[in-house]
Amino acid sequence: METFGEKVRRWRRDKNYTLSRVAGDVGISITYLSQIEKGQRTPPCIMLINAIADSLWISKEQREQLHRSAVATRLAERRKTKLQVELEHTRRQRKQR
Repeated sequence: METFGEKVRRWRRDKNYTLSRVAGDVGISITYLSQIEKGQRTPPCIMLINAIADSLWISKEQREQLHRSAVATRLAERRKTKLQVELEHTRRQRKQR
């Protein structure tokens, strides 16, 4: 399944839009948008998701896909974080033995 950032990057490139153009339209830095696309940042708030969608001129269906993808990406990151915490806890317990 394609992540939120991967969708944004694919649709931006399909339109031949630069990071600079979309970031400027949305009012965020190029670095921040690049990090979102690379999955180095969690998907932004709904307001920014809508601004990105507006900048990319995507269809209503694609906008809905983007919102679903943002939710799925956030949930996956939370699960990953929870697993990392549990793993660290297990490691600490083993060291104490």
